[in-house]
Amino acid sequence: MGQKFIQRDLKTNQFIMPIVLGAILFFMGSIFLKTVGYDAIFNNSFFQFFADSNTYHELYETKSYDVASLIGVQNNLVGPLLILSIAQGNLYAVLFQNIIIFIASIILICKSYSINTSKTAILILLLSPMMVSSLLSVNKEIISFLVISIIIYSLRFQKVQYFAIALIISLMVRWQMSAFCILLAIAVLLKNYRRVYFTLLMLILLSLIFYYSQSFLSPVLDRVDFYNLQYTDGSGVFEALGELQKNGFYFIVSALKAAHLLFSMGTKLSQIINPYNFYNDTIQGLHSLSNIFLFFLLLVRRKIDINNDLIFISIIYCAVFCLTPVYAPRYLFPVTILWILALIVDKSKADILFNGQSVVTGRCRLPASAQ
Repeated sequence: MGQKFIQRDLKTNQFIMPIVLGAILFFMGSIFLKTVGYDAIFNNSFFQFFADSNTYHELYETKSYDVASLIGVQNNLVGPLLILSIAQGNLYAVLFQNIIIFIASIILICKSYSINTSKTAILILLLSPMMVSSLLSVNKEIISFLVISIIIYSLRFQKVQYFAIALIISLMVRWQMSAFCILLAIAVLLKNYRRVYFTLLMLILLSLIFYYSQSFLSPVLDRVDFYNLQYTDGSGVFEALGELQKNGFYFIVSALKAAHLLFSMGTKLSQIINPYNFYNDTIQGLHSLSNIFLFFLLLVRRKIDINNDLIFISIIYCAVFCLTPVYAPRYLFPVTILWILALIVDKSKADILFNGQSVVTGRCRLPASAQ
């Protein structure tokens, strides 16, 4: 009897504490929006703590978009405009929705690994400045966090319907998120393969797809070329990698592009301290610095292993999103979440997402009766 009460107590705490944390976040977020956020979003101040929130609000208020522009290769407005429609454009309602999504995602992740919800939530907030900013205004990053958490939950408990839900929600983020879900589904469904070979084949196929789709992607590529000509402060590394990608060598430069997007802004300490744009320079810079820190810890603890499910998922994610010619480190935000989980989850629990996959060889493990 006593044991049952203890277990019930633990389960109750796993849900009550995140709600308490959510209430604290809403209180603090409301103060921020009242004092700073409102003016920043509606262009009355230069303190930009977001990426595109002001644009989404303007589109919502003016209705200056058509159905064709809601979702496509260049733009995807479905998620942000849906959030604003539910909130009726109210900043505090958007904050409330974001916190609900955050708490729900944390609960799904922690239930998958039987880890403490409050500690996990606080750790993610501490190690991911982008997560903090994503709670404060309308954005796509909070939706991508939900997609990743549903995917983890669906794989852990083999719930196909949840994976389908994640795929549907991914349509509200970016086309790359949907492509990632499809590739991940293929990786889960395939049997008896080595993950290294799967990764190489995936990168070669993505290289060919991009190479032969450049005429279709010309609006995006032309815009990127235009911005590259205007921007003269960079090192030119990302543009050089992009040129190699255009020539069909994405399978060679993909890892370099991923490293550049994940880590490079963390090395620009002067921009982090003295930013021109607070979101682009400080928030993304600190987030990149956190990625460097996480990667170092994962290396030290010998957790950078393709046979670790969370690391493997992050590799697939990077392969898809680094295909994008646009320089946008925030697109790799879910990788930080996956690395945090890879760091805190025991190895025995980290390799339970791909049903039947051997963590030693990366091959499908045969049932005992068939061995």
